Amino acid sequence: MSKFQNKFRVESNRLKGLDYTEPLWYYVTICTKNHQRFFGKVTNGIMRLSDIGKIVHEEWVKTKSIRKNVELDEFIIMPNHIHGIIIINTVETTGSVVSKNNNEMTHRVIFTTLQKNSLGSIIGQFKSVCTKIIRKNNHPNFA
Repeated sequence: MSKFQNKFRVESNRLKGLDYTEPLWYYVTICTKNHQRFFGKVTNGIMRLSDIGKIVHEEWVKTKSIRKNVELDEFIIMPNHIHGIIIINTVETTGSVVSKNNNEMTHRVIFTTLQKNSLGSIIGQFKSVCTKIIRKNNHPNFA
């Protein structure tokens, strides 16, 4: 932990130098503020989702239908956090490049990853939507 403005804060777990728009598999953990158990409870070894946990589940699953370059692998919602694997795939653009090599025309498709579909924007949108819906449903202190 480090201090910023005389307050302790947790250092980022992000790998310095990694481009989080790269088409890769990402393992993410998202925690509730102060590790409050908003999402439900484990009873007899089975996770029982609360109403808030059900909203989080529904919004997580929607992620793959909202973003064409995203797939979801395994995920689990726990009482105060969620673990999941997000797969960011390469986005094929509609453009192409034609290059001349040894008097032959070569046609290549360009692949790019859009900044708006970075891991940070995916998680940010997920957290924002969940928070808005949950607070609207009589849970004003959710974070």
